[in-house]
Amino acid sequence: MGAHTLNKADEIGQLLKVRCGVCRVTHFYRPGDVAQLFGDVTILDIEGRFHCSRCNSKEWIDLKYVMPSAADRVKMTVRHLVKIKSVRVPVWRDVKG
Repeated sequence: MGAHTLNKADEIGQLLKVRCGVCRVTHFYRPGDVAQLFGDVTILDIEGRFHCSRCNSKEWIDLKYVMPSAADRVKMTVRHLVKIKSVRVPVWRDVKG
């Protein structure tokens, strides 16, 4: 049996529950969307790399898979990936002459 990766979780209908222990906000994500950012890895591989969207903390982020019932899912707000922005940052080097 292989590792339970983000894409496997997405295939069976699980959601990724992300809770910030600092500001206590909770969001739900489709694991397939998160896999587009980090690759098809386990949630253990993205611990410490996920930032809170409210306070920007990554220290107290709790990640877990949940399988909501159909009735619960209708009431939930799930974040969907719309696009990925790339930011270009110049790096300079001083050269004499």
